[in-house]
Amino acid sequence: MAASATPCARSIRPGALLLAWCGWLCLGAPPQTLGLPLGLPDLPFHLRADALSGFFLLLLGLAAAGVLAYSTGYFRGGADS
Repeated sequence: MAASATPCARSIRPGALLLAWCGWLCLGAPPQTLGLPLGLPDLPFHLRADALSGFFLLLLGLAAAGVLAYSTGYFRGGADS
C-alpha cells in the first residue's frame, strides 16, 4: 500500500507557504500597524509589519516548508521497515 502524506502535513504545508507569501508582500510595502482590543485594559495589543518582519516571515515560511517536505519523505521511508 502506497503511503501518502498525513492530513497534518497536507494542511501545514500550504500554511508555511502562506507565511512565506505574506513575508514577500511585506518586503515592498510601507510599514503598517494594527491595534487590537486584546490584552490588558487600556493597553491594546499592537501588531506591526515592516520590511524586517517581512524578511523573517519569508525566512520562517521557507524553512518550515522545507522541513515539512523533508520530514514527509523521512517518515515515509521509516514506515516500510
